[in-house]
Amino acid sequence: MKSKIILPGTLIIFLAWLGPSIGLGRWNFYTDKVSFLTNKLWIRCMDDQKNWNSWMDPFDHLQKSYFSTIANGKGKLIGTYLGLYEILLDEYKALVKECEKSGSCDPMEKVLTTVEHGKVKKLVSDICLSKYQKSEQIQFKLMTFWPKKYSERKLDKRWGRVQEISFPPELVTKNSALTSKEK
Repeated sequence: MKSKIILPGTLIIFLAWLGPSIGLGRWNFYTDKVSFLTNKLWIRCMDDQKNWNSWMDPFDHLQKSYFSTIANGKGKLIGTYLGLYEILLDEYKALVKECEKSGSCDPMEKVLTTVEHGKVKKLVSDICLSKYQKSEQIQFKLMTFWPKKYSERKLDKRWGRVQEISFPPELVTKNSALTSKEK
């Protein structure tokens, strides 16, 4: 009778498959490198009485439903939303580096004239006009939340670090919202 020879590669694959069930840990659980970030676009609108509402993430409910049941068809919408965030953040970071080299410019002034900022402004304007028909001003900020490091696990805080890039209040782009004829 022939005996089966287990090849080293097969053994490694088998241990990788069996590892979690027998308690073999993975080293990257204990590293200080960030494994994931939470990116949010927070907005606020001026309501009909000229008061600012509180900061909100307009896509928070979509993200919660998407991550609770991934096969619900909202992945493209979430991807578009996160894509807008990433594009604007990348543009802002590039302008910060450019301004640091020249030493004489304001990255926020430059980013306000970019196409990426215009796209996010249009989206935020549409959201605010759908909530408050007479909204005149909008404001948004890019929020990045880092998880706590392993060494901070017992500290009473939700996030390890939070980065906020706030954009100044701006007038609503009135022609950006869909009219009833376009819907």
